[in-house]
Order: sequence, then C-alpha cells, then structure tokens
Amino acid sequence: MRSTTKQNSRDYGASESTALLTPSVELDDLGEPAKLIPRHRLRIRKLLLVVLVITLLTPIYHIARFLHSANPRPPLVPWRYYSRQHVYGLTSATPSINEFINPDFFPAGVAGCVRLLTGKTSQSDHLLVYVQIYSTEPSTVEYITPLASADDVSVTSVRSKPMNHNPAHRTFVDVYIYTHPSANLSHLSISTNTLPIEIPASVRLTTEKLSLSSNHHISNEGGEDLRAGHISLSSAFGVINGSWAFDTTFVANAGGNNALLKLQPRTHRPGNISISAKYHISATIPFETSQKKDTTISILSERGNINAHLLASTFTNITAAAGDIIGRLLPTGMSTVETYSKFNTSLVIERPGAFKARHVAYDGWIDVEYPDEWTGGIKVESLHRRAEILGIDGAEVGGVVREREGKVYLNGQGEGRVEVFGGEDAVFRFRG
Repeated sequence: MRSTTKQNSRDYGASESTALLTPSVELDDLGEPAKLIPRHRLRIRKLLLVVLVITLLTPIYHIARFLHSANPRPPLVPWRYYSRQHVYGLTSATPSINEFINPDFFPAGVAGCVRLLTGKTSQSDHLLVYVQIYSTEPSTVEYITPLASADDVSVTSVRSKPMNHNPAHRTFVDVYIYTHPSANLSHLSISTNTLPIEIPASVRLTTEKLSLSSNHHISNEGGEDLRAGHISLSSAFGVINGSWAFDTTFVANAGGNNALLKLQPRTHRPGNISISAKYHISATIPFETSQKKDTTISILSERGNINAHLLASTFTNITAAAGDIIGRLLPTGMSTVETYSKFNTSLVIERPGAFKARHVAYDGWIDVEYPDEWTGGIKVESLHRRAEILGIDGAEVGGVVREREGKVYLNGQGEGRVEVFGGEDAVFRFRG
C-alpha cells in the first residue's frame, strides 16, 4: 500500500512532503487557470476610481454649498468665458456704488448691468456687492479693477497693456447689489457710465434718499417694498421707467430719451415732483392720493408728447415744448394748473373747484373738458380758427359773450378761472 502511494506521488510530480502545501489554482468560467493582475495595476485602478469619485462629487458639493450659503450668490458665469469675481460688503448707512469704465478701451463694446436685489437676513452687511467680469479674451478681464471701502465700491477700467492692443471680443461686467431686507439706509447712491441700472420686482429696500444716475436706462419693476423718502433719477441717454414709491420728493431727468413713470406716493401725501425728458413722457399719480400743501408738479418734454394722469398739486405745470399733451387731471383745493403744448392738447378735468387754470396749444387745436358743476369764469381764444364754449348737448352754452371772431368768454359765479388758447380750434366743453 505504501509503494502505491509513492508511485502516485511521483506520477503527479509532487513529493510526499509538499503535496499538501501546494496552493490550489483558481480557474475562470471556462475551467482555465485565471490570470493574476499585477499589484501596480491594482494601485492604478484604485487611484483612477478615487479620481472619478472626486470628479463626480465636486460639482454636487459646490451646488449644495451654493444653495445653502449664508450669503446670496449671483448666477454663475458660463464656463466658456475667462472670468473674475470680486465680493465686497458695505456696512455704511450711506453706501455708494460707482461704475466708470472707459468705452475707448473696449472697441468691441462692454455689456452687462447693475442690478439691485434683495439679499438674505443671514448676510452680515447692509449691502453685499458682487462684481463679475468675463470675456472670451483673458486680457480684457484684467482691464477692469474694482476698488472698495466700507462706504463705496468703484468699478473702473485701467489699461495694463499698450494702447494699440484692441480686444476684438465683447467684455461683460455684471454688478449684483444685494440689500439686507431689514437694512435702513440714509442715502443709497448708484452711478454708472456704460451699464444700465435695473431693479427687478419684489426688491425690499428702505432708505431716506435714493439716487440713481446712468448714461443708459434706469428701470424699476418693483412696488411699495422699495421705500424712499426722496428719489432722484438721472439718465443721460436712456429711458427711465417703472413704478416708484416715495414720501417727499421725486425728481427724474431723462435728458436724451423718454420717461415712462408710475408714481406711488407711499404715505398717500406726495410732495414736490419734477419730471423732464428729451422725448415722450408718461406720468401717472393715483387720484386716491391726498396732496400736501404748498407742493409743485413740473413736467417738461423738449421734443416729445406728454401723457399725464395725475393728481394736481398746489401748482402744476405741464409743458410739451414741441409736442402734444393728453391728460386727465384732478385739481385739489386752491390750486393752479398750467398746460402748454406746441401742437395739440386734449385735457379732462375731473373735479370742479376754486382753482385757476390756463391751457395753451400754440400751433394746434385744443379741447378741454370740465365737469358740469364748474361755476368759474371761462375765456376761450383761437388765433386762426373757431373758439367755442359748449354744453353737455354739444350746443353753445347760454350766456356766452362773443367778443370777436375767435374769442369768447362766459362770466361765472364761482371763484375759479380758466383760460383756453389755441392756434387752431379752441374748444371748452362741459361734461356730465
């Protein structure tokens, strides 16, 4: 039996002493010996797996951090651009943000916007300002360098390369201004040279004075959540539009364009209002507003038309130096109302009173409607056409005195006085 065992050991190529210590050979699915993977390859595979996991988790981490940050964050810059982002916190009660970028440094143009937005209650600063600069050409990003202190942020352009280097790609600059929802400022000032100023809807801001100045358009889509005692708006070449709530004074000057405004006196007792524009003006003040004493409203268009729907003040002057006037006015108390147009005027006065009014259309026709309860004196004059004082039925009112062709008047019993003058037809109408 022992000899048989030895013979079997020799037949299998193993000795008696090593037969039980030989490791078994692993077989693959086909029954063949499996190939072993070298250790250095295993290390490489593990390293690649770690890199893959990090690559997948990194954007998830950044997105989670972005969503749960204590501070608000602006939209991300598209990946295809070279970009820089600057962040500043302003703690002053009189902060200012100024942009002065020299357009001569950027032949391809500068695009972007300055936006006033509502921040988070968790932010520590009154204003959190982000300045994003990006372009497809990396050199232009270096031309713009913001400077900041506790009171202001200035975005300026500084040449860092020879003047003969002209970037062929547009440069983008976006400034995001996040206001603390409970911040109560004394004076917020924003001025820009190449960028427009935009205020989206639902912006919450309380400041005693708000000053916005730009060479481009200024717009406000918000409402009464933006609260300011005094508002001053100035645009050299752009449109000023939107809904503006104020307490004491409102001044808007669109020196090179239109002004399209809806005013919302927050205290329902507005003060002085001054609106001027190179071209068209549209201005609305709710009739429900009660006017303060000794206030003025001045609306002036140099070359455009005026469409006004407003509560008249102690003294109201509406002048379209080279255009038409269409208006619906509600005088209050002992007020004075004056309207002057180069061409045509169409007015509706909503309520009678002891006020004085003068309506003039130098080179056009004029049609003025007063309520039937008006008892003041009326004088109507036309330079070249007919002058009429008509009743509700469209016929001439009894008691009208025709002084001459193109000039009539009606003596009233009330204290009010109204004068109507037109270059062409001049008509005063009573309405029911």
